[in-house]
Amino acid sequence: MWSRAVFVLVHVVLGVVAQYDVTNCPVEDATFELVTGWMYSSPQDILETRAGTLQLAECIEACKSNQSCLAVNFETGLCVLFKSQVKDRTDTLIKSQFPVFTMYAQKQCIPSARSCTRAWGFELVRGYYIRNGVKKQMQLPSRMACMDACIQERTFPCRSAWWDVVKSECVMSDLDRYSLDNAGRFAPLANVEYMESQCVDEPSKMCEFKRIENKLLKTVDSLHEGVASVEECRQLCSDAPFRCHTFDFEGVCRLSHHSTVTVSQVEEPYLVMNGSVSYERGSCYNVTLDCQANHLIARLSTNKIFNGKVYARHRPNSCVLDVKQAMTFEMVMDYSDPGCGIKQEEPGRFATDLVLQHHDQIMTSADMGFALRCSFHLENRSVAHGIELQVTGQIQSMASESAVVPSPNVSMRITDRVS
Repeated sequence: MWSRAVFVLVHVVLGVVAQYDVTNCPVEDATFELVTGWMYSSPQDILETRAGTLQLAECIEACKSNQSCLAVNFETGLCVLFKSQVKDRTDTLIKSQFPVFTMYAQKQCIPSARSCTRAWGFELVRGYYIRNGVKKQMQLPSRMACMDACIQERTFPCRSAWWDVVKSECVMSDLDRYSLDNAGRFAPLANVEYMESQCVDEPSKMCEFKRIENKLLKTVDSLHEGVASVEECRQLCSDAPFRCHTFDFEGVCRLSHHSTVTVSQVEEPYLVMNGSVSYERGSCYNVTLDCQANHLIARLSTNKIFNGKVYARHRPNSCVLDVKQAMTFEMVMDYSDPGCGIKQEEPGRFATDLVLQHHDQIMTSADMGFALRCSFHLENRSVAHGIELQVTGQIQSMASESAVVPSPNVSMRITDRVS
C-alpha cells in the first residue's frame, strides 16, 4: 500500500519536472525571463556571438529557434548565445552595469507560453515583492509552475508573481512596478523571487508620455534606423512586441520596456546628454461605452492605480464617481436623470462629456475628457424576406391575390419619474 502511494507520488513529481524541462521543450512552449544589469559568465558554453544585433527580440528569437541554446546576454549591438544557463549556479551571474548595462535572458519551458505573443514572458528581480499586493496565493511545486499559473489566470490580470523559495508558495498580484502609485511598495524581502509578466494586456489607446530632459537609457531593447520623426518613433513604441515604456529619437529611434521605476536597481542607468529628450509612458486609458435602453455605462481601465474622480462635465457636483486605489471602474448614467444632464441631440441620439480628474479639488494637465455618444435607430424600416423558387416545368399560375396588412396596435402610457 505504502509502496504504491510512494510510486504514484514519484510519478506525479517526475511528470511535473518533465513538463517544465527546458532541454526537451517544444518551440511553442518556450519563453524567456529577463534579468537586467547582470550577465552570464560561462565562456566555455558560448554557442555563437552575433555582433550588430540591434533588437533584444531578435537575439531571443535566435536562441528560441536553436534547440541547443538555453540563454543569451544582450547589449545594444551584441548578442551572445549559450548552451547552458544559470539555474541554481548563481555565482555565474555577474553584475554588469558599466559602461552600459547588460540584460541576461534564459529560456523557460512554460506550456501556457504559447498564448503569450510577447518576445519574452517575464522579468526576474530577486529579493523583492509588492507590499500589500497579494491577490491570490497557492502552494506549487516550482517557480516555473508559478509563472505558468500567472499566465493562465483568468479571474484578474496577473501582472506579477513572486515565489517564496522556502515555503514553495506562489503569490500572484494584479499590480506591477509600472502600475504602483507609490514606488516604495516595491520592497526588499528575503527568500523571494519577483517575476513581472510581459504577457498581460494593458490599456494602450490613450497614453501620455512624459518628457525626461537630458537623459538617455544606456541600453535599450530595440533600435530602428530610417525613422523620420518623434511621432513615428512613438508609434513604433506602441506597436512593439514587448511592453514599451520609454523611447527616444536622436536621429535613430530607440525603444525600451524599462522606465525610471524599473531601472532603480541599476547603477547609473542613464547617459547624461545635454539637449537630449527621453519620452516615458505615463497613464494610459481604455474606455468602452455600453448603451442600454434607459442608461449608459462608461467603463474605464488604466495601467496605473487611479485615485481621483470621474464626473459629467456639465454636472460636476451631482453626477460624480469617487475612485480610490482602482485600475478599472465604471459610471452609470440614466438618460432622463437631470442630475447628469445627458443631452438628447435628436430622437435616439444621446450625448454627454466625462472628465477624469486625478486630484479631488485641482485640475491638472494629466486630467482627460471623454465625449460619449449613444445612437439608436428609430426611423421606420421595411423588413422583407425573399425565397427564390425555381420552377422548371410548364406549370401555369391559376390565380393571384394581394392584400394590405394592417399595422400592429401600439399603446403609449405617460407616467412621472416614479412610474
